[in-house]
Amino acid sequence: MKGIAFALGKTNYELIIYTVNSTDNVGAFLASIALSGSLDGLIILSLPFTVDDAKRLTDHKVVTVVVEYEQEFFSSVDIDNSTGGEMAGKYLLEKGHRRIGFIGEIYPPDYAIRPALARLNGLRKVMAEAGADIPEYYVQSAPIEPESTRQAATKLLSLPDRPTAIFAAADVQAMVLMKVAADMGLKVPQDVAVLGFDGLEYAEFMGLTTINQSLVDSGRIAADLLLNQLTGASPSVQHIKLPLSLIERETV
Repeated sequence: MKGIAFALGKTNYELIIYTVNSTDNVGAFLASIALSGSLDGLIILSLPFTVDDAKRLTDHKVVTVVVEYEQEFFSSVDIDNSTGGEMAGKYLLEKGHRRIGFIGEIYPPDYAIRPALARLNGLRKVMAEAGADIPEYYVQSAPIEPESTRQAATKLLSLPDRPTAIFAAADVQAMVLMKVAADMGLKVPQDVAVLGFDGLEYAEFMGLTTINQSLVDSGRIAADLLLNQLTGASPSVQHIKLPLSLIERETV
C-alpha cells in the first residue's frame, strides 16, 4: 500500500481502498466494479479470483493489475514463494541447523492466497535433499495475528527437542516468536535462531534476519504498470517476478 500510494501521489488519481472477507465477497465486489464504471483502474492485492471474474473485468474494460497472484489476462507483480523457502532452508543449513521448525498461515481463509504453504514446501524440499526432513510437530500453522502466533511459538519452544532454528513465514510472526522466546528465558540466536520473511521496516529495528521481498517496490511497480496501461504507454500485459534477497542481522 505504501508503494502504491507513493506512485499515485505523483498523479491526479485518487486511491480508494476496498477490503473483502469471503470468496463470495470477492466475486460480488469484482462484478459490481465491472458494472459500475466508477473506477479508472484496479489493483488486486493477494486475492485469488476466477477466470469468469477476470473476463468480466476485461469485457468491461476495467484496467487491472494483480499483486502476488498471476493471472493471464492482467499484468502482475509477484515473487517465487517456493524459492524463498528454499533460500531459508539453505541459509539455515549453512549455519549448521538441522532441527528447523516453521510457523506460518498454511491454511488461510478460502478467499486468500497461500504463500506460506509455498514457502514451507520450498523449505521442505531443501531439507529433504540434505537428509534432514522436518517432522510434522515442527510445523505450526497460525494466522498472522499475535495470539495465534504466540500459541504456535510456545508449542515449538516447549518441545523437549525444540528446533534450534525456526523459519517464520512472515516478519510479524518472527517478532512475536522472539518475544515468546524472551519470555521463556531463551536467547536468540544462542538458544533458538529466528528467520523471518517479508523485509518489513520494523525488522531492522528488531535486528531480525529476514528474506526481503521488497513489498514497497511491489506496490510501486504495480501502480506504475497500471498507470502505463491507463495512459497507453505500455498497453501489453506484463508479468514481473521480483527478486528475493536475504538480509543478515542478529537473529541467526
